[in-house]
Amino acid sequence: MINILGMLTLGLYNMYTLFINAFDLGNIINYSVGKNGFAESMKVFVPHAIFELPSMILSLSIGLFPLSLMVLRSMGSISDKFSFIYCIKRIILLIGIILLLNVFAALMESLVSA
Repeated sequence: MINILGMLTLGLYNMYTLFINAFDLGNIINYSVGKNGFAESMKVFVPHAIFELPSMILSLSIGLFPLSLMVLRSMGSISDKFSFIYCIKRIILLIGIILLLNVFAALMESLVSA
């Protein structure tokens, strides 16, 4: 949820955390495949990743929201009042979806991956 602070950096912090998570994930999968084999590694990884990866991508989109609104406003596509209300509603919706996806990912990790 710290990716919400990425709004202050117009998504740069979010991009950084996404690349760090992808790098860590690649290292973990590489180690797991080397130790347990591809099939066993994917059997443990995929059920958890189905919920975790969309959550990470949606979290990234929260940080990019202000940037997209600035672009739309500069093009004259939306008004200032509409953009603020729209932004708040979308961020609240995205946070709810992200929380649900994280809960499902945690359940998958505790029930399937363990």
